[in-house]
Amino acid sequence: MGVSFGIYTATLLFLIFQMIINTVMILLAENITPTMLVDVLVITIFGGVMISMLSNSNLQWWKHNISFLGTNKAVDSWQFNLTFIFAALLMMALVDYLFVSIKPLKRPLLQTQILRFLLTILAINAMCVGLISNNRQIPWMHLWHDICAWSMALDVIILIGGIRWLWPGISKNFLRISDTLGILIVFASVLFKGVHYFSLTAYEIFASALAFSWIMMLFQYLLKQINRGTHEFLVEVKQD
Repeated sequence: MGVSFGIYTATLLFLIFQMIINTVMILLAENITPTMLVDVLVITIFGGVMISMLSNSNLQWWKHNISFLGTNKAVDSWQFNLTFIFAALLMMALVDYLFVSIKPLKRPLLQTQILRFLLTILAINAMCVGLISNNRQIPWMHLWHDICAWSMALDVIILIGGIRWLWPGISKNFLRISDTLGILIVFASVLFKGVHYFSLTAYEIFASALAFSWIMMLFQYLLKQINRGTHEFLVEVKQD
């Protein structure tokens, strides 16, 4: 407290910190891989949400919904909101990398662009969920938070239902898992809306976990396809 620096000392300290930050960023950029991005994305989502849940356990957040963790009534709501914002940025970077790397595979252009568009919209909606808190005292925030959250759900349903067309030739094993997860999400929706067995919080946790698992599974599948295509290309070059 009370520390002060002269203009030359402050400039020198600023430059030193800039050099350190830039060096770290360059090292990260050179060594980061898409697999690492997927791992960081998983850790960010589960870690951020779990910390928010634990820090708000005394407020009995589960009596409301998950979005309560990001409202002005929650403890350290910035943790929950920042989780969605940072996860969305990671997803955008991952989607951009994946679909640039997919180009040499010569996939159908229309389906590939639609798949990229849907995944990008999913990331944008996730960012909006973090940026716009579900504060019921402010009607427009509550409205747009719900719109973005339900848009994410609709996006995932379209992806799961349309993956056969969006990625022609996708493995049967992937389709079986997709169908299973889709059926479980529909079943959970019936339990929530139809027979009122699930509370809103339980439904959100169950459906979100299934949807997020499927998205991660899709990213892993696309990475395998890219790595396989790259390996085949290298083999062909060596043979020539």
